[in-house]
Amino acid sequence: AIAPAIYNFAFENANFSLVTSSHAAKAGDVLVFYTTGMGQTTPALATGQTVPVGPPFNNTTPVTVTIGGVSATVDYSIGAPPYVAGLYQMAVTVPAGLGQGSVPVIATTGGLASNAVMIAVQ
Repeated sequence: AIAPAIYNFAFENANFSLVTSSHAAKAGDVLVFYTTGMGQTTPALATGQTVPVGPPFNNTTPVTVTIGGVSATVDYSIGAPPYVAGLYQMAVTVPAGLGQGSVPVIATTGGLASNAVMIAVQ
């Protein structure tokens, strides 16, 4: 029922620009990730149903995220409107103290960790 996976890209929430080595994320930035395998939402969505544009939003089970091994604040984890159920959208605030370079992002839900996605930070 749960098998978290993160797509290999991130957007800045402020302007939806892609996070890259030449446009690195910094502490305090809110990043948006698309994911799969986050489990049933509340309220529940049926297979093949289009995720309605909220509110109310279709929240996933609780999610924790680390960026570069540091706990990050998960602002939300929801079914991704207006796509089909099974695609999720997650917003995460980049924590302070990461240094510069490429660091892994890992989401955990239902006791299962996702794949690691590398993002550039400054």
